[in-house]
Amino acid sequence: MDRNFTAVITASACAFNIGMLSWWAQPIIVHSLIEGMALSESQAGLAISTEIMAVAIVSFIVSSQLHRLPIRKTCLIACIIAVCCHILSAFAGQYEYLLLARLCAGIAEGFVYAIAIGIVASTINPDRGYGVINAVNIVYCSIFMALVPSISLSTPNVVMFVSLAIASVILIPFVRKLPEYVSISTDNSGENTHGFNRSAWSMLLAMFLWGTGINTLWPYLFYIGSSTDLEVAEVGLTLGSAGFAAFAGVILMTTIGNRFGHLLPLLAGFSVNLVGVLLITQVPTATTYIVGVMLLMLAVYFILPFLLAISAEADPTGRVAAAMGGMYMFTGGIGPVIGGNLVAGIGARGIGIVSVGECLLTMLLVWKIVHLEKISCANNEQ
Repeated sequence: MDRNFTAVITASACAFNIGMLSWWAQPIIVHSLIEGMALSESQAGLAISTEIMAVAIVSFIVSSQLHRLPIRKTCLIACIIAVCCHILSAFAGQYEYLLLARLCAGIAEGFVYAIAIGIVASTINPDRGYGVINAVNIVYCSIFMALVPSISLSTPNVVMFVSLAIASVILIPFVRKLPEYVSISTDNSGENTHGFNRSAWSMLLAMFLWGTGINTLWPYLFYIGSSTDLEVAEVGLTLGSAGFAAFAGVILMTTIGNRFGHLLPLLAGFSVNLVGVLLITQVPTATTYIVGVMLLMLAVYFILPFLLAISAEADPTGRVAAAMGGMYMFTGGIGPVIGGNLVAGIGARGIGIVSVGECLLTMLLVWKIVHLEKISCANNEQ
């Protein structure tokens, strides 16, 4: 592997982790705020939603200006601000100050997240790059999630946010290896660099549909599992073990790369996604739930890097890829609300129906995007 490629991907993976730590830690953050600050469930949820939506909106805005930013300097400043906001959150005595600190953390993380995703698009092998940064993210954040709950103190909110700060500080030295500006690989230099064309907006729509389907179901997996014959501890073990399936999905994606193009692997991934959702929501038994969760997590972390890779082909400057990441974050903000209304209205099966429908629509849209890209490439060659 090219040494420069390795250095850039390592730096991007570390930045990606800093931008995603709070996303992964949502369940622990909510619990720590309820226990440590005596907040209600809705107050804790609002604190998380404020941060995640800030990440989504900022990363989407930054994506359009990515090619003009001093990447390394901007990312390092944003990382430092995020760390400071975690510390301020740990010692925020009032709820209003906590909200302000989480909003500022989300803004800083939005810059880091957009840069991490966008810079991979400009490398010589975006397919492998997105696979690697997602694999590193799963491992690092899984270790973080395993270690933090074991620290039991009378102030869990302080422990939680200080832990976020420490986990971020550990990675900052590696972020210094980012390039100063986006530099398009010579392998990609002949491709479209105009950013948000018709295909780009179609890709964003595809990410919105698929991401909403996933994030409508994800927050309620524990609820669905507890309604089967599984014990609560067994449901928790199933969801914890699903990280291995997610890692397998990323490794599989990295291994396949672009050997078979993007369409066939994506259609296969969406098919596994559909089977997983149907097993979880429409056949509520212990066995189908366990198998469904594993298939779903494998599919999600197989599909996500491929969608980012397609966007990198469309725009090697990374603007579309960064916007795609922001869109996925956005669906993480609205998904729980949609899922909650569906559960309250028609039950868990309703989530399954919506998720399956959105996945099918995404399959059709991705097929159309790839088909149009082939026609565009053929016309350019002529």
